[in-house]
Amino acid sequence: MLIFDDAKLVYLANPKTGTTAIERAFGKYANRTLSSQFGKHARFPALQRKMPEIAKTYDIVTVVRDPLDTLYSWYRYRSRGFVVPKARRTTQISFADFFGLWCSADPPELARVSTSVEFVLDRAGEIENRLTIFKYEDIDILHDHLQRRLNLPSRSPLRRVNVSPNIKETRTIRQLVNAENEKLSSIYRLYANIQFSNKL
Repeated sequence: MLIFDDAKLVYLANPKTGTTAIERAFGKYANRTLSSQFGKHARFPALQRKMPEIAKTYDIVTVVRDPLDTLYSWYRYRSRGFVVPKARRTTQISFADFFGLWCSADPPELARVSTSVEFVLDRAGEIENRLTIFKYEDIDILHDHLQRRLNLPSRSPLRRVNVSPNIKETRTIRQLVNAENEKLSSIYRLYANIQFSNKL
């Protein structure tokens, strides 16, 4: 979480959406980061509880990624071996198996991950209307938005960091899983209802 008091702006760091790149690019301009107080990936309800006035009056921006792409990113991240606790490693299973575990009623620890969409839901399970949400696939638009709001000079495009290793697949990830699975389908129904801010 980054708080920019002069611009009355908050950036919420949704996991697997380029948060390290955003924080490296803009963290030095923030008045507060609050990672120790809230945790790096604190959601909007935490801001509402602890800083209600900011939650009411500041612009709150975040990023959401395509749900299945997010799951694949988690799978790739957890294939990194020694940097991931053993109980969470995906080194010995395929993505299809990882997806099957995620779909189960009680996923094991290695498949207990979010799909990015959950991050922007309110307590009723609906899309939180206080958020300005950008697509991960269009993250350069968020980059330009933050530059403009913070009155910064134009800079080079966002530099990708902390990228998970590529895994060779002979098929697309959508061919590897059952995209009609009800759990995934319900997430995509929510995803389709997000009003993305895709204009500069």
